[in-house]
Amino acid sequence: MLKIIPALLLWIFVTPVFCQTTYNGNLSSSDPGFNRPKEGVPPQSLSDQNNIYYQVFPFDVTSAGPISFTLSSTWNNFLVLYSEAGFLPAAPLTNALVANDDFNGTDAGFTYEFTNTGRYYIVICSNTNKESGPYSLSTTNGSLLPLKIMSFTAGKGTGKSNLIKWKSSEESNLLAYYVQRSNDNMNYIDLANGKVAASNISTGKTYSFTDNNPGSGNQYYRLKIQEISGANSYSTIAVVKETVVANLKVFPNPASDRLELTIKNKQNNFVAVTIFNEVGTLVQSGQYKLNSMAGISIDIQKLTMGRYFIKTITDNEEATVMFIKN
Repeated sequence: MLKIIPALLLWIFVTPVFCQTTYNGNLSSSDPGFNRPKEGVPPQSLSDQNNIYYQVFPFDVTSAGPISFTLSSTWNNFLVLYSEAGFLPAAPLTNALVANDDFNGTDAGFTYEFTNTGRYYIVICSNTNKESGPYSLSTTNGSLLPLKIMSFTAGKGTGKSNLIKWKSSEESNLLAYYVQRSNDNMNYIDLANGKVAASNISTGKTYSFTDNNPGSGNQYYRLKIQEISGANSYSTIAVVKETVVANLKVFPNPASDRLELTIKNKQNNFVAVTIFNEVGTLVQSGQYKLNSMAGISIDIQKLTMGRYFIKTITDNEEATVMFIKN
């Protein structure tokens, strides 16, 4: 487990002027799953473990300089830092700055030299997909936000709609969430009827909102979180990309045990595959190598009967197809 992180960006920095904040939480099988990055600065590849449970914490950096993160638990934990551009569970390498297993011998963590202020994102997860339980996340010279958005997803809904879902924790003194949308990831607008009252439940709650008129092209979503005081903060960004099916074929459809995929002109390439249920929850993911016929076989025996969406990413090209599991 002991690994050495390159010293260009990660180095232990000790000074008495640092203040420390700590959050105690619990990772469980009810949390969403993803295919976590391997260690690195930045991480260059994904682990061979699928559906690793994770939780996401927004983190505000108010001044340039080094900040240390330490994740302590009795289980083999793992920590990933994402940039201001946000965390995308379906593409875990995108925007990732650092991923690390061991810090000071046992706990996950690192020290990162921040050059820009702004909102960053810490993802807590385990080293393998079977580990979970209580943990303690500590930071120096920074502050975890009092509201935890444990997950924020956007995916295809029924018909032409998009379904936006989020799970909170430790709600307090919140007024409402406002679902915002953009078609360029720059200019966001509040959606009509997109105001969702906050429950202010300390144990958290799962929310959802349906965008019935998303328009064409890629659609980007985020939450504007309004406190009773009038202060606003924002969630990470989720994207629903325009469906492209011309080069992706899935058969049989409906399917029972295995799903066969072919992607035109992608022989022997690597492809990232994610499967979402009809309400947009990630249920299966993996990385595969296409054969000489540009095909792969996906085991879907563990899926329950129903409608699913399978998305492929290869050479930065995405495609999504709906299929039925018998």
